[in-house]
Amino acid sequence: MPFTLSFVSTPQYLEARCSGAATLDDIFTAIDTLAQETVARVTARLLVDLRSVQEQFRFTDHFAIGERTVTRLAHLQRVASLVPESRRTGTSEQVANQKGILLRVFVSEAAAVAWLTQP
Repeated sequence: MPFTLSFVSTPQYLEARCSGAATLDDIFTAIDTLAQETVARVTARLLVDLRSVQEQFRFTDHFAIGERTVTRLAHLQRVASLVPESRRTGTSEQVANQKGILLRVFVSEAAAVAWLTQP
């Protein structure tokens, strides 16, 4: 199944739903698209649902994803990433947070939404 990205707007945040087999280039393109969409939709908070993505990323790939997130999504107040427990590494979260992006990775959608919608 090819990689896809779709959006759902809510009053408090933009939700991006990703699915399919993803390469690192697919994720980089998705991050660039997320940057464009959040600016165009004038939103400050973003939920990225990655639970339906199939990937085989290494540590260095996760590090690069964190770096790309920093360069493209710095305008956002909060970014929540939703992943399956088996794929939660914390690497991209750590890189992004060290460089000034408030990014959290969650395995629970309810917890992600609660964090995103805090004042």
